[in-house]
Amino acid sequence: MNVPTLQPFELLAILALLSASAALWGHVRRRLRRRKLWTRQRDLSTLKAMTWQEFELLVGETFRRLGYQVIETGGGGADGGADLLLAKGGRRFVVQCKHYKTGRVGAPVVREVVGVAVHEKAQGAFVVTVGSFTRAAEAFAKGKPLHLIDGGQLMAMIEKGRAGKRLKP
Repeated sequence: MNVPTLQPFELLAILALLSASAALWGHVRRRLRRRKLWTRQRDLSTLKAMTWQEFELLVGETFRRLGYQVIETGGGGADGGADLLLAKGGRRFVVQCKHYKTGRVGAPVVREVVGVAVHEKAQGAFVVTVGSFTRAAEAFAKGKPLHLIDGGQLMAMIEKGRAGKRLKP
């Protein structure tokens, strides 16, 4: 029996096709996972029950549903202080997600996010948590293009997304 041999360019084409197929499949899986996470959120208990990785995906999906373009930068590795990068209306934003189930997000985290926003040349920043923020964090955020979003506010954003409403940048 005569077995055909592949030319190098044919082999490269096959490898490229397999690689593109794997990347597409990974994208589809992540998208389905984000949608599933997003649809099952009903209250703070469902937010607290998820992992921090799921929380980052959920926050990203929420911003997508509210009209933002989202780039996920976290996912387990070093994220440079920004879990998500957002764009909307020609403006850029950084997002830091803190899945603190019981603790409160303090001023040091909020200060760091402002520094990351400056470094990324963003026009604003968001810190999103399941829990709440310390008074010092809230005081630091006043007067800055920085939005602190606690668990209750995140649930309200999810409901706006479900209603098809868009947030202004």
